[in-house]
Amino acid sequence: MTRFYLLLFFGIFFCKCHSTSKKVLLSGNIASDINNLITEGSMEIQVMDSIVRSSREQELSMRMQLATEKNSTWYNDYLQQYKQLRVPPYHENFGLSEKEYNELVQLKLNLILVPSITQTIKVNKIKGMISFNTEGKIPYLDNLRINTVDNIIIADHYVLNFSDTVFVANENHALKSMWKGYTWRFDEPLVGDTSSESISVKHYSIVIGQLYKSGNTLISINEHESADGEVILNIDKPLILHNN
Repeated sequence: MTRFYLLLFFGIFFCKCHSTSKKVLLSGNIASDINNLITEGSMEIQVMDSIVRSSREQELSMRMQLATEKNSTWYNDYLQQYKQLRVPPYHENFGLSEKEYNELVQLKLNLILVPSITQTIKVNKIKGMISFNTEGKIPYLDNLRINTVDNIIIADHYVLNFSDTVFVANENHALKSMWKGYTWRFDEPLVGDTSSESISVKHYSIVIGQLYKSGNTLISINEHESADGEVILNIDKPLILHNN
């Protein structure tokens, strides 16, 4: 599943907005909000990475994924350039015709996520550091550390810095709920660094937010590494933590 896949799933765009929903805990104070969204102790989690997909959507998605993986540095720059838009504009590098691209957008907007895993995990908090224990069942979550004091997230050994506020103001996406949250990123080479001759690309991003309908917490984990045009790591997992 590519970054574009998540972009279309969640209808992400960035803006400064406020909500009057009683379930929304977000105040703009990131440390306080994260501590409210991720409580210490036992929490039920769902890995929302299973979907009902048509054969046509799978065909178009695979063609686009193969095309963008061959030019991943350009693709990262392109998504960054159009991050304010809900859906990036068509480009011939997508490997699709413009008509096919528009068809794919509509197909993805109608997808619905269902959980592939539902289980209880442990959340630990020590001196402003949040960590997770899934007993190895969700390793990419076990490897995550949220430092609310320094406002950074550590994924494996990479440090992700705070990037932006995320607000999804519609329900026309796979999660079927408005939501708001925060995003942290690590990119190598840096997005927009045209002087780099590196053929190795690393992109890590974590989104933590709250679904307006249920009040539950969304954690979206995206980890991608490629070298010499070959994908080494590709994790794209939306997780739902159920708040009591």
